[in-house]
Amino acid sequence: MKKLLLLLLVAPVIFVSCGQTPKNSSVNSNEIAEKRIFQKIDSDAYGMIKDLEISELKQIDSITFEATHTFTNPMLEKKLRIKRNYTFYSTKLDSIVEKVDLKTEMESQGEWVDF
Repeated sequence: MKKLLLLLLVAPVIFVSCGQTPKNSSVNSNEIAEKRIFQKIDSDAYGMIKDLEISELKQIDSITFEATHTFTNPMLEKKLRIKRNYTFYSTKLDSIVEKVDLKTEMESQGEWVDF
């Protein structure tokens, strides 16, 4: 009987603690933004670009991030580097509503040149 009573008291605490996300979660806004930006680039290119890498990510304000990413364009067979501002719908960083190109470069003979 004591074991059953103990189980009834402890079980709800275990279920409640497993279902809640701690406020100091290890996932920060830069990690979420990087994931969403990567998904946006990948989906815009229909998954056809190669070697996509976000090399620099800087938070401008609560919903705007500046990202520099490189990838190989399969049609040109050249490596490109693009710097863009990505604006999210809200601070939840769940969807990108605007992207603005700041600089586009192509790798030519080992150097980055404006494209």
